[in-house]
Amino acid sequence: MAAKQAKKQAPPTVTIDVNSTNQLAFDMASMSLRSAQISAASQPKPPRLTKTNVVAEFARYFGSENKLENWQRLCRDVGNEEVPESITKCKLALRKVWVNIFDFIEAVRQNKIPRRFPTEEALREYTISTDKIYPKKKAKKGGPVRALLAHIF
Repeated sequence: MAAKQAKKQAPPTVTIDVNSTNQLAFDMASMSLRSAQISAASQPKPPRLTKTNVVAEFARYFGSENKLENWQRLCRDVGNEEVPESITKCKLALRKVWVNIFDFIEAVRQNKIPRRFPTEEALREYTISTDKIYPKKKAKKGGPVRALLAHIF
């Protein structure tokens, strides 16, 4: 019985002109950048914040109000350098923070720290002038958003 032996094929070879390697590297980098831009462009943009959807957007961001890590993330995301070790201490730390909730959600979306105001009065003036007012009925329900609310009216 004669067994046929398969011929081993040599692996394919590629010849690269030494003078063109820089161009090849540049072309590869350009392709990578273009694919990253296309990928970013194909990502759906989050919805524009409105008085109607800001409540749901904040709830989606925060999650469970009983989890310490959510409160700590909120403290970090508003720009606090020191992160408290309990929910109660997080709430106390947030009493000294004046940020607009609409701007806060936008900043989180962009992985940035939101604009902080020096006083509640400065935040009030900005919030009224830009009409970025969190719905009062929802604010009265409490929850974590209450820690960021200022008295606007």
